[in-house]
Amino acid sequence: MAKIIHIDMDAFFASIEQRDNPNLKGLPVIIAGNINNRSVVSTCSYEARKYGIRSSMSTKVAHNLCPNGVFICPRIEYYKVISDQIKNILLLFTNRIEMFSLDEAYLDITTNKLNISNSFKLAQMIKNKIYKELKLTSSIGISFNKFLAKIGSDYNKPDGITLINTNNFEEILDSLMLNKIYGIGKITLKKLNEIGIYDVKMLKTLTKERLYKLLGIRGITLFNNIRGIDNGEIITSRIQKSYSVERTLDNDIEISDSKNIINFCSNEISKKLFNNNLYCKTLTLKIKFFDFTEISRQITTDYFIKNYEDVNYIINQLLKYKYNISKKIRLIGLKISNLINNSNIPQQLNLF
Repeated sequence: MAKIIHIDMDAFFASIEQRDNPNLKGLPVIIAGNINNRSVVSTCSYEARKYGIRSSMSTKVAHNLCPNGVFICPRIEYYKVISDQIKNILLLFTNRIEMFSLDEAYLDITTNKLNISNSFKLAQMIKNKIYKELKLTSSIGISFNKFLAKIGSDYNKPDGITLINTNNFEEILDSLMLNKIYGIGKITLKKLNEIGIYDVKMLKTLTKERLYKLLGIRGITLFNNIRGIDNGEIITSRIQKSYSVERTLDNDIEISDSKNIINFCSNEISKKLFNNNLYCKTLTLKIKFFDFTEISRQITTDYFIKNYEDVNYIINQLLKYKYNISKKIRLIGLKISNLINNSNIPQQLNLF
């Protein structure tokens, strides 16, 4: 049987800031943008969570809940460096690693470099090594598949280890509320709550057919997951399928005043293409209005796109011909997909 670890760094960004500045120890640290604009909380320390602050919360709301909190702008590039250091530590134990995000990873330790069969002991060694090298704590879940391992890492946070095996997985799953299940987001949670389902034990009363009608193919996956079934494999290398950038505005604007924001998004997207030696063929424009309604349009060209001029021209054309906008705008975003490596396309000139 497989032995899978899910490791989740505890309040990763905030913990790094507290580590680097000992004066922040014990204080409610909130990683977010400027309080005076429309930024959101990226993450926060456990001290801040006691005030009800959570990721993706408006920075202004977080400030109202905790006016004495220490608000710090995120240093994403620096956090990426620390994430790479964590991965290098994990590679001491196994090459079967899937970096799920900057602060999360799956490891297949069924066979490992230290030939240690006791998975709990190996997990403890990984935790100790990370703390010794980086002075950061982590939480680890151990199980026989990815879904249960992720449940385990969240079960005893912070700084815990949870082993979920064939003897206890049903008991653990049945004790959980739906918001503790990976894959149940706000929309799915609302749908289930509307039919009187609030925890895993209640969810198990629904048939596979009922879940499929309610949630589509995700319902089938959920039906299996809450019964301890997950055939997902460790993906050791991920190919980026899309890149996106968006800007939340300090003040609502008319569409006629959006030129600078469009230019900014086009420039950032072009950098991503250039830095990753990529071209794209699909561009998606997203606009969110002052009342939080949003629209998006996309175009797939017959042409390979890379340069700023190309991106900017196409997005402006999309904006000009696809939208009839009268409401004020609070957010503009741009996404590219249908990516291809530079070496795999025929020689071509740009649009101009």
